[in-house]
Amino acid sequence: MSSKKIVILADSLSEMGGAEKTLANYAQSLLTEHDVIFMDTEDLSPIHFDMYSDHIWIVGNFYTLIAGGILDVFVERVRTYYIISFDYLFCPSRNLEYYRHLHGAELTYIPYVRRVDEFLGGAKCLFFMSEVQRAKYLQHLKLIKPNRCVVLGSLISQEDLKCIERHVGAEKMDLYCVYHQDTWQKGLEVSVAYCKDHNIPYEVLPALDYPSFIKKLSSYKGLVFLPRGGDTAPRLIIEAKLLGLELQINPNVEHAEESWFLEGRSSIISHMTSLPDKFLNIINEG
Repeated sequence: MSSKKIVILADSLSEMGGAEKTLANYAQSLLTEHDVIFMDTEDLSPIHFDMYSDHIWIVGNFYTLIAGGILDVFVERVRTYYIISFDYLFCPSRNLEYYRHLHGAELTYIPYVRRVDEFLGGAKCLFFMSEVQRAKYLQHLKLIKPNRCVVLGSLISQEDLKCIERHVGAEKMDLYCVYHQDTWQKGLEVSVAYCKDHNIPYEVLPALDYPSFIKKLSSYKGLVFLPRGGDTAPRLIIEAKLLGLELQINPNVEHAEESWFLEGRSSIISHMTSLPDKFLNIINEG
């Protein structure tokens, strides 16, 4: 198989949130066989379509393309592209429940949705983080095809899995944790209220570097995570389950009913190990 030239394009590539980590891990699977260029959407200009006209493009979050008015140019100039969707790209607020909260109504097929639908519909393949997310896309959009919609999921690297493994079986405090990010969707206030209402001793999980974060997470008895809106496949929940924490979550954790997650640690690890090849094979077949 000949090497392919690939551009990885996404908003805020230098950030290290869950989406960025997962994108980086999938990109890593390409590096062994292909020539890969990484580009932040903020740096993209029409000249790059000439420079990389023979490349395959893999697109993560692309809100800057919309705001910068370059989405139409992309569709006209790029022949082959794939999209990895970490949330709800077709929704102006990136989350359907948050949109309802802001506007007091369900999202309809407004011009913004139609424009993004056209972009998504032109992709060679759409990759999703959960089965629930895939179903919502197919429900709300008109131009994407089920046979081009593939569920991958959040990807924890082998290095990070080894870090988690070192803390499996750690002594646990009689204490639950709640996620620190104070946004509407993540539901920090909801989780705190749940702990208080049910007399659950808790503390807010601090923001730490990854090894320190995993060590700290492993010391809790459980995790309360009650997002207000759909969270497609939060890594935190996967990490907590691998570390043996009791989980108090709600249906907005969208991967929670998938078989690989329900069946326990060995199934989760096997699932994570299989994802890079699944992704790479689809790109190679294209």
